[in-house]
Amino acid sequence: MVLNEPETSLHPDLLGALARLIGRASERTQIIVVTHATRLISALAEQSGCHSITLQKILGETTIAGTEKLGALSPGIGQGVSTKGVADSQMRKELAAVSNH
Repeated sequence: MVLNEPETSLHPDLLGALARLIGRASERTQIIVVTHATRLISALAEQSGCHSITLQKILGETTIAGTEKLGALSPGIGQGVSTKGVADSQMRKELAAVSNH
């Protein structure tokens, strides 16, 4: 299941509770969360089985953060992330895959 920006229209104080609900749901299926909310990512990181990936956009190119050094060793690592339809104001986006399987 993919949740795209589930924090939209949700009070920031409820992000911890949302993360716990996502964590419980992940006991039955893999859940991928796409968000700009650092508080939600922090709360999800406290859940067991959470893996976070940070995307960054530099000069119109979206890459996976932290793969620059890997790309120097093996060209193409961290590349291939589509930027179509991504506004320039969206500089960083977090992905969290939560799974207890």
